[in-house]
Amino acid sequence: MVVVTTASSVEQFIIGDGIAGAVQGGYLGVEYALLSEVLPDSSTEAAKGMGVPQTIAPMMAPILLLVGPAPGSGNYASLYFSAAIFGQADAIAIIFIRKVR
Repeated sequence: MVVVTTASSVEQFIIGDGIAGAVQGGYLGVEYALLSEVLPDSSTEAAKGMGVPQTIAPMMAPILLLVGPAPGSGNYASLYFSAAIFGQADAIAIIFIRKVR
């Protein structure tokens, strides 16, 4: 996300987007596997909690786009930097999961 945010050319943006796509693909597979094991009643009701991260992000995006720009324009740097920070925080939080119930 930082590469996309700081891109000064179309080529840099495409490279950053490719990096973000590859990392997201690998990360989401691990996240869903871990999430399905950690949720209570994972054998019968795992799907109930799977959509929570995908619900929160779209609700936060309009707020992050309004941080600092002139009225009527979007601050995508704020959005992408926030995504990078939340991704790192999520990766750090996973380290503290010791075992599955």
